[in-house]
Amino acid sequence: MVPDVTRFRAQLERHWLFEGADDDVRAKLFEQVQLLEVPAYRLLMREGDPSDGMHIVLSGRLRAERGRGRERRVLGEIGRDELIGETSMLMSDAPRNATVVAIRDSVLASLSIEGFHALAKNVPDLWRRIGSFALQRATRKAPPSSALTLTLWPLGAPGDLDALAEHMAAALSAFGTTRVLRAETGSGPDRQRIADAEQA
Repeated sequence: MVPDVTRFRAQLERHWLFEGADDDVRAKLFEQVQLLEVPAYRLLMREGDPSDGMHIVLSGRLRAERGRGRERRVLGEIGRDELIGETSMLMSDAPRNATVVAIRDSVLASLSIEGFHALAKNVPDLWRRIGSFALQRATRKAPPSSALTLTLWPLGAPGDLDALAEHMAAALSAFGTTRVLRAETGSGPDRQRIADAEQA
């Protein structure tokens, strides 16, 4: 899928990082950024890799992790309008301090270190905004666990989805709390949408 350049350009123009920038600076911004598509489950960066710039999340969702194997821990999820790799703007020689993986199809605006420095000459407040965001992120508490949602959707002949869902829930319970949700356990508009889809 090709990103909707017009839509994302308008979104980038309104981004809090560039708030107050004049038309000339905005024009230079689009010369410096590059749209990057990251499919779900694709690795964006690995902890310890050299830094080459930062990314602004325009759509989708990603997860930041640190450590490997049993030492791996989730730092948090990164959503729309958040930054990734912002510390490379403040410490250009510092390696990536986390591994980031897309958990949904995502579109990012990528900005190199050189491109950021070029923009910062015209928008000095960029340094303060980046520093403030980095500080807020550093003081966030890591989530105790990460949630995963699996949806079973009949695409062909009807089958025993209830039995399959229960079987999957039992197998996944070894990794944490599981719950099976059905149309009848929902409420309001969501319940009706699920019920209508099951009858389709």
